[in-house]
Amino acid sequence: MTGAGLEIEIKLRVEDGAEMARRLRRLGARSLGRVHERNTLFDTEDHSLGHSRRVLRVRSTEKVRVGKSRRGRGRDVKGLLTYKSPVEGSRYKVRKEIEVTVGPPEQAERILEGLGFRPWFRYEKFRTTYRVPGLARLVIELDETPIGVFLELEGQPGSIDRAAERLGYGPGDYLRESYYELFERERERAGLERGRMLFPEKNK
Repeated sequence: MTGAGLEIEIKLRVEDGAEMARRLRRLGARSLGRVHERNTLFDTEDHSLGHSRRVLRVRSTEKVRVGKSRRGRGRDVKGLLTYKSPVEGSRYKVRKEIEVTVGPPEQAERILEGLGFRPWFRYEKFRTTYRVPGLARLVIELDETPIGVFLELEGQPGSIDRAAERLGYGPGDYLRESYYELFERERERAGLERGRMLFPEKNK
C-alpha cells in the first residue's frame, strides 16, 4: 500500500516459526503469500535522520515461488520508498509514514545517493503476510530474519491486543524496537557484520 498515514505496530519474538504458523492456521488466518525483502536505510553524512529517529528506506520485494527456489529469480520485483517519523507516548510503535511505489529499487537508491544520502544499514527477511477473520484492519506478518523469527502486528491497538492474546502473548511481550535496534542487540551472537543483517549467500 502507498500513501501517507499513521503506522501502529508491535513485534513479538517467535521461538518456533513452524509452531507459530500452525497457531495462525488454527485462528483461521489466511496467507497472502511469501516474499523475500531487501531493505536499505539511508541517512545524511551527519546522521541527522537517525538522530531525530526518522527513517528513509528503499525496499524491494520478490515473490517466493514455492517448489522451485526460495526466490523468484528476479521476477515480480517491486520497489517501495518509505519515510517515517516517530510519534511519542504509546506502548505501541507509532510512526507517521509516507510510502510511494518506485520502479527498479536500484534506481531509487541512485537518486537518493545523488541527493547526498548514504546507505548505512542493509537488512533482509522472508515475510509471510496473514489476515485473520474478524480482524479485517489488522495485518500479521511472520518474518524470518538472520537474527531469528518475529511477528509484526500492524493495525488498531484493540485489534493488536486481541490478536496477540489469541496467539499466546501479552503486553509485556511487545517489542517496539526497529530491526536495526534488534540487530545491534543480537549482532555478535549471530556473527553478523556491522550494518548488514543479511543471510549467508548460500542460504538464499
